[in-house]
Amino acid sequence: MKVWEMLVTAGAYLFAAGIFGLAGYMWWWGKRTFERSERNKEELVQLVEQRGWSYTPSTQGKGDAYFAGNTVNEPIYDYVSGEFRGRSFCCFEHRYRGANPSEKPHLTVLFAVNIPSSLPYTTIKRRRPLDTVETRLFRHGKVVELGIPAFDEAFRVISTDETAARHILTDGLVRFLTSDPRAKEEPLRFQRNAVVLSYQGRLRPEHIEAKLDYLCDVLDRQGTMP
Repeated sequence: MKVWEMLVTAGAYLFAAGIFGLAGYMWWWGKRTFERSERNKEELVQLVEQRGWSYTPSTQGKGDAYFAGNTVNEPIYDYVSGEFRGRSFCCFEHRYRGANPSEKPHLTVLFAVNIPSSLPYTTIKRRRPLDTVETRLFRHGKVVELGIPAFDEAFRVISTDETAARHILTDGLVRFLTSDPRAKEEPLRFQRNAVVLSYQGRLRPEHIEAKLDYLCDVLDRQGTMP
C-alpha cells in the first residue's frame, strides 16, 4: 500500500473514531444533564413528604393535557401533585433530546393549578414583536387588547375566545399583573381546567411554593365566565 493510501485510510479511521467519540460524549453529557443529583432528589422528596403531596419519579400521560397539540402518553419526570392553598396542582419536568447527538438536551418545567371550569386557550405574557406568529399556531387564535394602555403596552394576550379572555382579565387581575414584578417573567396560559406556567430549566424544590403562590395569586383575581 502506498504511503498516501495509508494516510487516507488512517485519516478515515480517525475521523470515524472522532464522530463516535463525539456522539458518545454528547450521550453521556445529555444523560448527566437529565439526571438529578441525589441531594437534590432527597430535598425534593423531603419537601413533598412534609407537605403531604405525592411524588412519582417518572410517568406517562399525566402531563398530556398541558401540552399543545394532540400529545399522547408523553413521558414526564419528577411528577409532584397535591393541594396548595386549597387548590389541586401538579408540576413536573419534560425532558427532550433531539435526534442529532450534538443537540443540547432540553429541560422544561411545567406548573399547573386546576380550576373548576374549563376555559379556552388563552396566553398572557410579556409583549414581544413576533408574538402574533403564535396566533397562527392555534386555530382561531386572536390578539386581544383591553384598551388599557399600561397593560396593552406591557403584555400580549392571545386567545381562541376573545369574550372569555376579557372575562378572565378582570380589573383586579389587570392591576395585579401590571404592578407585580413576577408577571413579566412568568408567562401564563389558561388551558382547559388549569392555569399553567412553564420555563426552561430544572424543577427545584426551593422554587415550587413560590411558583404555586404566584399562580394562586392570579386565580384569586381571575374572573369567570357568566
